[in-house]
Amino acid sequence: MRKRLFILAFFALAAICGLIVWGLVSNPVAVRRSLLNERLSITAPPDETAAKQDDYATLENAIGAKPALWKPLIVRPQQQTPPPDLEKLLGELAIGSGQIGSGNSVRIKILTSKADRRGQWVTTGDVVNGLTVKEITETEVVFSLVQGDKEYTTTLPRRRR
Repeated sequence: MRKRLFILAFFALAAICGLIVWGLVSNPVAVRRSLLNERLSITAPPDETAAKQDDYATLENAIGAKPALWKPLIVRPQQQTPPPDLEKLLGELAIGSGQIGSGNSVRIKILTSKADRRGQWVTTGDVVNGLTVKEITETEVVFSLVQGDKEYTTTLPRRRR
């Protein structure tokens, strides 16, 4: 029994040594390299006239002459912004009865809230609550707000004494 086991171990050791030697002798990279060299030798060499470089200035002019090429394929629709609520921006704004000056240099008193007894003096071009004073007349004050390319206006009547 021991003899059989010894013979079996000897054959197993011999098979392992044989596989190691076979792995050292046969190089799979060399086989792949020879197959690649065969395939490369079969293909025709590149044509010398095809390797000629194109005139890039001519190509650039031809592409630049097509402006539609650079336009977007799908045009994004313009987003419609709702008009601002000017009455909400005005809030509790009230025009006081005070006035200084006349003509283009007139200054009027504006009360920003009911609790504001002191108020502030403004003239054309001043900003009150985000709205610009556009025009001051004898009977009303015109406020404006510019959003994008549109101008929104509202008027408040003036109190007279």
